[in-house]
This record gives sequence, C-alpha cells and structure tokens, in this order.
Amino acid sequence: MDEITYIGEHLWAQTLGNIFIALALTFSIISTAGYFLSFKRAGEEDFWLKLSRWSFRIHAFSIFAIFGLLLYMLFNRNFEYYYVWFHSNTAMASKYILSCLWEGQEGSFLLWMFWHAVLGLILQFTARQWEGPVLMVISIVQVFLVSMILGIVIGPLDLKIGSNPFVLLREQEDMRFMPFLQSADYLSKIDGRGLNPLLQNYWMTIHPPTLFLGFASTIVPFAYALAGLVKKDFNGWLKPALPWALFGIGILGAGILMGGAWAYEALSFGGFWAWDPVENASLVPWLTLVAGTHLMVIYRNKGTSLFLAFLLIILSFQLVLWSTYLTRSGVLGESSVHAFTDLGMNGQLLLFVFAFTWLPAFLFNIQPKTRRYFLIVSLLAFAAGIIFGLNSYTFSAYLLLLLFGFGLAMINAKIYFPSTKEEEEFLSREFILFLGAVILFLSGVFIIFSTSMPALSKFFEHIPPLSKMFADLTTPDIEFYNSVSIWFAYGILFLMAIGQFLRYRSTPVSLLIKQILPALLLALGITVFISIFSKDFLKRFDYALMFFTGILAVILNADYIRQVLKRKWKSYGPPVAHAGFALIMLGALLSAGHKRVISENNASVIKLDRLNEDFSNNENILLHKGDTVSMGDYMVTYSRDSAHDKNAYFLVDYYKVENGSWNKAFTLTPMIQTNPRFGNVAEPSTRHFWNRDIYTYTPYADMDKVNQLINPQPKDSLATDPVRQVGTFEVMEGDTIYWATAYFIFADLRSLSKLDTSAKVGDSTRIDLQGDFVLTDLKGKKRILTPGISITTAGIQTFPAMDGETGLKVEISRINPDKRNVEVVLYEVQTARQKDYIIMQAIEFPWINILWLGCVLMVIGSFMAMAKRFGENRKANA
Repeated sequence: MDEITYIGEHLWAQTLGNIFIALALTFSIISTAGYFLSFKRAGEEDFWLKLSRWSFRIHAFSIFAIFGLLLYMLFNRNFEYYYVWFHSNTAMASKYILSCLWEGQEGSFLLWMFWHAVLGLILQFTARQWEGPVLMVISIVQVFLVSMILGIVIGPLDLKIGSNPFVLLREQEDMRFMPFLQSADYLSKIDGRGLNPLLQNYWMTIHPPTLFLGFASTIVPFAYALAGLVKKDFNGWLKPALPWALFGIGILGAGILMGGAWAYEALSFGGFWAWDPVENASLVPWLTLVAGTHLMVIYRNKGTSLFLAFLLIILSFQLVLWSTYLTRSGVLGESSVHAFTDLGMNGQLLLFVFAFTWLPAFLFNIQPKTRRYFLIVSLLAFAAGIIFGLNSYTFSAYLLLLLFGFGLAMINAKIYFPSTKEEEEFLSREFILFLGAVILFLSGVFIIFSTSMPALSKFFEHIPPLSKMFADLTTPDIEFYNSVSIWFAYGILFLMAIGQFLRYRSTPVSLLIKQILPALLLALGITVFISIFSKDFLKRFDYALMFFTGILAVILNADYIRQVLKRKWKSYGPPVAHAGFALIMLGALLSAGHKRVISENNASVIKLDRLNEDFSNNENILLHKGDTVSMGDYMVTYSRDSAHDKNAYFLVDYYKVENGSWNKAFTLTPMIQTNPRFGNVAEPSTRHFWNRDIYTYTPYADMDKVNQLINPQPKDSLATDPVRQVGTFEVMEGDTIYWATAYFIFADLRSLSKLDTSAKVGDSTRIDLQGDFVLTDLKGKKRILTPGISITTAGIQTFPAMDGETGLKVEISRINPDKRNVEVVLYEVQTARQKDYIIMQAIEFPWINILWLGCVLMVIGSFMAMAKRFGENRKANA
C-alpha cells in the first residue's frame, strides 16, 4: 500500500517539541547530578555549580519553549496534533486558549514544570550556600515531571512512560485507524473536539496557573528541609525556607479560593465549596503547610517542635503528589467533576509518590546503622514490587516500609534534633501555636483519609480484612464533612483569637484577661443579640458557637493591631491573615449555612417532581414566558430569551415594591451553554448586593426552543411536519409518562365490544381495547385521553387520542402479553405547543461578601508576612 502524503501538516512542531522534551529531561538529570556533586566533592564546588546552573537554565529554557510551542499550536488550531484536536476547536473563543493548554494531563504537568523552572531560576540567585542541595531536589522532581510527557514505549516490557503532547492525530493509538485519516487532505475536513464547556469561563484562565504555582511553591520549603537533612544543619534551613512557606500559604490559598469563586459562578450546585475530592486534595496540603509554618515560627522563637516542623513541611509536598495521583490516575473519575481521566500512567504516578515519600524517610535516618537497616528493607520491598508487580500486598508492604523508616527516624530525632528541655506553659504563644498546628494537621488527616476512600479500597481489595473494612466505609457526603469540620473550626478560630496576645514562655492570666475581656464581651453580646432578635440567623447552637469564635477572632486580631502593633505596619501580616481566615469562616457560615431557597413553586398547581424526580417544588419554580409570579420578596417575569454563540440566555425580570408600586429592580440571565459533544451545561446568573447575592440557574428549559434560538430555522420549515413523534414507552397500569408540557398516568386498559370509529377491518376475529390515560398539564388541569387499538388476524389498527390544549397525541401501538404491558407512542403537534417556559432555581446567599473580603485579607496578610521575612533575610545577608 502506497504511503499517504498528507497535506497541510506542520510536522516541524513535533520535531522541535520532541527535541525540547529530550533536552529538558537530559539537562534536568545533569543538573541533579551536578548539584549533588557540588556539595559532595570538596574542592570542586565551583566547577559543579557552574555546570549545574547552566544545565538547569537549559532545562528551564526547554520547558518554556515546550510551553510556548504548545500554545502556538493551540492558537493556530493545528488539528493534526491529537492534543490540539482533543482540547480545542474553531468555534471556541480564542480567549479560552489558555484553558485548553492546561485542560489535559500533559498541559497541566507542563504548567507545573513551568513554575518549578521559574522558582528554580530565582533560587539560583537567592539560595546562596543552600543552592546545591535545594536545586538538586528541584531538579530531580523535574526529572519525574518531564517523564510524564515523554510518551515513549520500552519495547521488550511494553512499558509506556508518559503521554506526549506532540503526538499526531493519525499516530494516536485510538485514532490511527479512523477512515477519515486515510485522506491526504483530512485537515480540510475536520474540526477539533473542543473544550469542556465548564472550563469556558474566565476564572479557568487564572485559577489553574495560580493553583499550580501554589502546588509548585511547596517544593521550596520541602527542598530546604531535605537540604537541612543532607547537610545535617537541622535548624539553618528554617530561616531561608520560612518566607517561601509563607509565599506558598498565600498563593496556594489564593488558588484554592479562586476555584471556589469559579464553582460559584460557573457550576450549578448552588455554592462555592462542595467537598469535592479534588477540592479536598488541594486543601489538605495548604492545611499542613500552614501547620508546619507555625511550627517553624515556634522553633525560631523558642527552640521546640523542630522534628514536627520537618515532618509537616515535607508532608505538604508529599500531599501535593498524593493529590496528583488521586486527580490523574482515574481513581476519582466518577466522584469528581475536576478529575482527569486515566492515561495509563497509574504506576508512573505511584512511583512519583513513592519516591518522594521514601527519600525523606531515608534521609531522616541519620545514624549510619539505622540508615543501612532502612536501605536493606527498602531494597527487599523494591524487589518484591518488581517480582510481583503493584498489587494490594506490595502496596501494603511499602506502607509498612515507610512506617518502619519513620519509626527509626523518631529514634534519630531524639539524638540529633536540637530541642529545649524546658516545658511549655499552657498560656504561652508556643503552646497555642503548637495546639493550632495539631488541629490543622488532624483536620487534614480527616479530609484526606475520607477523600482517599476510592483509592484505598482499590489498593486493598485483595486483602480480605482490609478490603472488607474499606468496602464498609463510604465517601462522606457534604453534611458529614460539615458536621465534623465545624469542630476543627471552633478550635482554630478560638486559638487564632487569643494567640496573638500570648507571650512566648508564659503569659500572666490577669494580663490576658485584661487584654481580651472587652472583645470577649463584645463578641458574646453580638452573638446573643443576633441569635435572639434575628429572624433567621444563628438559631442552631453549633452555628452560634462558630459565629462567636469567628467574630471574636476578627475583633481580637484587629485589636492586636490597635493595642500592640500600632504603626508597625510591616508586622501587620499575621493578624491581617488571621482576621481574613476568620472572615472566610464567618462568610461561609452566614452564606452557606443560612442560604435560603426563594424559588418555591407555589403558583403552579403541577408538582414539578412529576416532570423530573430531581425537581423539587420546594426549590424550583415554573415560569411561563410573559407570566409574573411571586418569588421571595420579588415578583418575577420570564420576559424574553436570546442567543449568543452557543449560549441561550433566559431573561428574568425582578420587580420590587418602591413607593407603593412595583418597579423593575434588575434582570438576571441564567443561561444554557449547548454542546452536542459534552452535553449542555446550565450556568448561573447572580445579582450582587452588599449584604447578599441572588443566585439563579435553570435546571430545565425546552431544548427544542434552545436549539431554535441558537440555530434559527425558517418558520415554514416546521409546517412541513406539524406532528412529530417524541418518544416510545413501555408502561404497565399505574406507570407515568413524563413530557415537557404534561405527564400521563396509564390508569386502565379494558376490552370493548366495538370502538367508536368508522374504520373497516376485513376480519371477523377482532379484539378491541381502549386505554385510559390521565393527562395533567403544567397548569394542573386534568383530563382523560382514551386511545384505542384493534387486533385482528389481518393486523393491528390504532386509534390515537389527541389533547387539543397541549398538542399531544397518545397512541397504543402494541400489546405485550408476556411483559404484561403496552407500548405507547407519544406525538406532539408543534403548532399547538403551550407557550415557552423554564424551570428556575433561585438561592439567596446572605452576607457572602464577608467571605470574599476574608479571601482578600488572608492572601494580603500572608504576603505581608512573607515580605517581612524576606526583608529580614536580606538584611541578615547584606
């Protein structure tokens, strides 16, 4: 068979891309080796440092080149490349190209590498004596990450390493035999698959890069901690690592909060946080990073908690890797809207996690004797994995290995890690910081264990005791997460409130009471006043207690600035960040805990759950076009609709009484984004007030109308086919048939001696049957339709029944004696369709702006604290 000469392909991009991938991998390996030798070869430091620096710079340049090349291919819609075809199309707005780049596995790994490269280049100029071991750690992580985009297969083992973003569409294993690829000019005939409509949102152009910068930033304190173990300088690493830990808290926190804002604006679950597994997996590293950072502060001021600071800083990066596995292995594919599909990299991802949990365990064993023991056991576990493969037993063995390693490390810690023997006073800042770190850590353990249920059940499925235990455990629902997490919130908020006023070592009780008593009484008074006199707020004790601790934290942190810091604005970071976090908790409590569904379907007689079991009359409202109905404090009218690109907008006008008359207050436009490939997506429309939001979306609209809006057809095209078949159903007596404009209950099927018809049937053997269908329309009106069917030896003749108001026609097309049911065909007369309607849900989120204000303050406070620590380091190094 002659080889096809394809027309219009830009093959140079594949060649160039693969060259840069090879360069990135090669020079990350050289950089790793060079930085290792720079602190191991005495007298040769300058040579190895120079080699390593230039190797890392070439590696970084290669990563930037891959990033730019992939972006170029996406902008130019080079559909000859599978990644471009899979994640974009010509109909998509160019402003979402960046979202296409990191929608896929390969692009998101590339984004992660990009930020590591940026951070590594900065550290080359700032890490000073720590450059060798710190950049060695970053370089070896880059080796693993670059391997994720290699896309090579080791022949004898049939082992695939990574997924290459420069694979041609006609070379991709699932596409190579497609008939259209046998045409030389196939590019002129195809369009891309397109971007998931959920990601076609401006937040998705800024949320992922911010979040991945947050993930990437955890490597810097992690690398400093490992460098401290390598150099056996157990406290020297804290000073340069601390500002980077604060940077990670700020930027990772900002990325997580941006994700909440995206969910609130783009998703239709009605909120900003749903305890989604991928949300949880990004939150837990932030919790442990915050806990570890506070322990670093304790050690710098008091000389205690060093080993735990090591553990939590290291654990933060390891949890980023674990969240990477959860997100990308496919194990969460059915339980998270954020998760990637599995590209066959399950084993490679687990190796990534294992490598960087094993390495700290190995380095923690400082004594040569315990290190040898750990190395021997590690080699045995590795050999078992090679011989028996990755299964429940080898995974369990690896977990036992880690426990063994960290157990030995605990023994080493008592010998090598400097610590003070002075006991901590209960009323001391270091004890409160330590207690807060413990609470944060425990909350992280609860969340990550609950989130990892699908993965753990898979790992242990072949070990009977463990498989049964995990089979009995299910992933918690939102209410369970809320009910447990609120207890952690009480503790953190209270400690955050009083912690700033405590001194290191000891604080007189009388002084503490004097400083916090006015705020304590004020917070208690506000809580009691709102609980008693408010109509809706704080009627539950747990909510009132959380509000009290939250408002106390805000007041006391503000008062700390007034009483203690005064004009020392460079020291404002911690109290500002603490007040911001408290406001986030308060905003979440007041908005999500007291949200009010105002779209109750009181005006319509019909029960919406009869149309769809997901539609509750208590949460949804039926709006006919042009009708005005009462909803909460408003009168609302579904006034008109419009279309733009692939989006259908439903304009709903809100009226409110002003000066004795109803005046138009505002208009909301919930929309449906149509996408034949991914399915249609309802996107909310929200009206923002200073003290609340009105959040709306449309769980149902007539898709025929939506399609007509987006792709208008000539008016007379409908006249050629005024009656259309809309569905075939098999029903038994008592069953219900649902349709957009009505529902039917099949009440009875009875035999008649003769049907009321003039039709003639040429056989004397005849069975006449008639069905009774009780129709209920959207206005709640009921009537009975009686379609008939005649069965003879010559055949079947049907006698449909028509409902004039809804334009629906019911036909009994077959009797199934074996199944004891009948086959019913439903038709609709298009010209008789009732006027357009939508089903809408509207939720009032009170005081949600408190949450957004808290987000801003927390991030600002974190960066202020970071700036102060960087400034202190610069002065010390000057």
